[in-house]
Amino acid sequence: MRFILLLLVTVPLTGQSPDSVCTAIRQLSVGAWAEYELHGVGGREAHGRMRNAVVGTELRGDTTFWWHESFVRADEGTLIIKSLIPGYPFDARQVRDLIMKMNDEPPTRMPEYMLAMMRTGDGPPDHAYLSVSECASAENLGWEELDTPVGTVRALHSRTATPDGEAVDVWMTPAVPFGIVRLSGGGVELVLLGHGTGATSAITEPPQEMR
Repeated sequence: MRFILLLLVTVPLTGQSPDSVCTAIRQLSVGAWAEYELHGVGGREAHGRMRNAVVGTELRGDTTFWWHESFVRADEGTLIIKSLIPGYPFDARQVRDLIMKMNDEPPTRMPEYMLAMMRTGDGPPDHAYLSVSECASAENLGWEELDTPVGTVRALHSRTATPDGEAVDVWMTPAVPFGIVRLSGGGVELVLLGHGTGATSAITEPPQEMR
């Protein structure tokens, strides 16, 4: 299911320009969600849906962390990744806790030694979220009107690139949680299906320890 992990790439942009949206996206709200139709994952034809949501907070020490959850339904099955993060955008090196659930299997919690390896790894993070500085350097292609399943949405068109140099086009608006209306590139096509508030975690069972 590594191809699904790669789907969790989202370009964190919301606001009036590529520079300003990179600051605006940092504003998180528990219950906010956005759902997308997705196509072309893993370098082959596939399709499904993905929901990103903020499903809670947790206090650790003196710091409040956010539970960010991505729920993917694709041809190969379902995958839920619930990550405890300090803020948004984030990459795998910032995750403080991680719970995964595949299909009908029980959810499992990633052990601390694996999280420590993620945090100290020299390679690129598994969740290839762009940093704020990379986000701000995206090319501004102007505002456009997009026809989506939720109606016509006015969105800012920006262009960035994957770590391999492949162009990624993103259409964004501050009216949508996580900002994305459409994304095309890196072998993935995302189109907004809906968004709102009131999201709760799709993982309802206590997680088991990963072995």
